[in-house]
Amino acid sequence: MSSDTVYLLDSLYNNELSPEVETQIATIMNTTENSIEVNVPDILQQDNSVDCGLHCIANAIQFATDRKITKTVFITRHLRPHWLECIESGKISLFPSSRQIHHSLIEMQFKDISVFCICRLPDHYGTKMTKCSGRDCHEWFHIECVNLCGKESLGKWFCPLCSS
Repeated sequence: MSSDTVYLLDSLYNNELSPEVETQIATIMNTTENSIEVNVPDILQQDNSVDCGLHCIANAIQFATDRKITKTVFITRHLRPHWLECIESGKISLFPSSRQIHHSLIEMQFKDISVFCICRLPDHYGTKMTKCSGRDCHEWFHIECVNLCGKESLGKWFCPLCSS
């Protein structure tokens, strides 16, 4: 695992990374690489639409305790009372669960987020981009990030690295 690898444990995951999630990951990672590898383990999907925060906390505590990714079957009806007990006692403990699937048996999906520009963010929402004309440069830039908004024709343009 490289430093540009993220594990995304999402109890509402639907096989796609939304543009907002990709942007959040890229912002947090602030990588100098051209892409960020996102590994999405097949964790237990919540059975309602209101407990995502509790599933997040329960998975984070499980991971911090085990130091590995497990597919833990949390007992939904015990999530809120357990969290309240943790808050009231000032002691965080593992959430009630009925079983765990060992990390080596968990299926993993792999996604790549391509990042560009000086901002190191993805290209989303139809943002206009321009490519550096430098001979050995293959980098793309959001025109807003390099102050090229409103230009009719860019012609040849060199990025900050190539123009210095």
